[in-house]
Amino acid sequence: ISRMPLEIQTSADHRKYREDAEELCSMMYRAPELFSCEIGSTLTSAVDVWSLGICLYEFFYLENPFQKVYEQGGSIALATQSPQMIKFVEGGTVSQKINNLIKSVLAVNPISRPSAGDLRKTVENMIQSWEEEETSDAPNIEGKGDVPAHEITDEEFDRAMREQITNRELI
Repeated sequence: ISRMPLEIQTSADHRKYREDAEELCSMMYRAPELFSCEIGSTLTSAVDVWSLGICLYEFFYLENPFQKVYEQGGSIALATQSPQMIKFVEGGTVSQKINNLIKSVLAVNPISRPSAGDLRKTVENMIQSWEEEETSDAPNIEGKGDVPAHEITDEEFDRAMREQITNRELI
């Protein structure tokens, strides 16, 4: 386990951190700066924020943004350097706020990415905003707060995921 930030000052540092990234980081989640580990650069916790951004993208789009590149034998390292390679569906089931959040987290330049703390605050504010919208849009039903939330079963979840995938394939 390494403490951040990591300064890459020599060719030995370059080799070490690049080899560590190849060994310890899944290519599909690896931040752009981990593919090169340039001498004179600094690795920060922004590499983890990038990986979280990939997870967020997968959560909302049900696929890795670089899956097609990988399947076609393309370079993931080059794809991470090209933000236009990440496809976002405008006006689809994923809101523009979520798309903007994911885009900010998947910024190629690590300095442009939000910190983990800033990301947390943004997500908390989004959730609070959604809760407020839900409350203001809901009809005023007496005793509404007493109704327990419905937990879905594994079967209901699996069925919903299959329907999502089928609907995306039809588009």
